Amino acid sequence: MDGWKNASKIASRIGKEKPALIIHAGDIVKNGVKEEQWIKFFNISTWIHNATFYPAIGNHDLPYASFKKYFSLPNNEQWYSFNYGCAHFTILDSNSFSLPQLLWLINDLGKPTRWKIVVFHHPIISYAYINPLLLLWHIYFSTLQCRFCFQWSLPLL
Repeated sequence: MDGWKNASKIASRIGKEKPALIIHAGDIVKNGVKEEQWIKFFNISTWIHNATFYPAIGNHDLPYASFKKYFSLPNNEQWYSFNYGCAHFTILDSNSFSLPQLLWLINDLGKPTRWKIVVFHHPIISYAYINPLLLLWHIYFSTLQCRFCFQWSLPLL
């Protein structure tokens, strides 16, 4: 880790923008077991007290007990959804295959809404590995005629 240098820059920029809603796609910390990393994240994220923050859990945020210790989220806190304006946000856990999560996802995305936005940590298409869960999601999103799929692979700064 870079001593939180880049994360501090991003947190500062977020603070200047004063957004009402922030969604994080995971890997908030490098090692979810290390409490000092969570504390550092919250210390540099001065904006977190004035914004609604919805994170997806990344593989570096594990174990689940650590993640759940710092966030109080809807549903079971590993995957959940919420409405914001005319958009329905679905936050998924892409760290492990779960039939209950898949069934919940089908039900959740079956609800009528103008915009449906799905967020999860891992890229849906990867040349590095094949994740059966993401393959199932990809097929399901295709049946919904999903119009956009974004993957971020370059540094923001």
